[in-house]
Amino acid sequence: MPFPDYTSPEMLDRSAIEYPLELEPTAQLFREEWVVNTVDYAPPARDTPHPESAEFDGFILVDVQGIRKTPEHTFYELTWATVPADHDEPLSYAFTFPGYDTERDPPTLGMTARVEVEYFVTDDPVAEISTVPRQRFENTYGEVAYLNDGGGVLVPTTPTRADYKAMVTAEDEFVAEDSALEHYYGNIWARRTINIIAQ
Repeated sequence: MPFPDYTSPEMLDRSAIEYPLELEPTAQLFREEWVVNTVDYAPPARDTPHPESAEFDGFILVDVQGIRKTPEHTFYELTWATVPADHDEPLSYAFTFPGYDTERDPPTLGMTARVEVEYFVTDDPVAEISTVPRQRFENTYGEVAYLNDGGGVLVPTTPTRADYKAMVTAEDEFVAEDSALEHYYGNIWARRTINIIAQ
């Protein structure tokens, strides 16, 4: 009995749609099992839109795995995913805020930070996704633990004590630490930036 002929790839099975991010329903993925004649197998290209665009609009190919080859057929699994919408996530966080010269020592306080999560599709995340730098408290000599407005022998800081107090009054946010990259699926990467309210 001859083996079935799969000159063109044929789908054998499709999983249900999964939602890998609890707080973001636009993040979706599913998997498919495919077969093709071994002599006709060519690895599918990542980032390719799903061929059934009407039903799976926004899904791109993020992974090819589970490859099993026989002399006649090659079986493989495709993972398709959407690029999640940018969103915010809460985070329990502690931070040491700057002190004020002659007024307060640097307090370490706990809070709920706002993590800004942004998504990018790229083959080179380090080169193509810029780092959001943290807020620095410094003067011309480097970083400082206490802020001041200058005057006398004091070298004014950036921000000054007055400017930072205005941030506190306005409940302005600042970036607590340099943003970090996180791999999601395939060529999809997330940049996570921790924002806190000045205190």
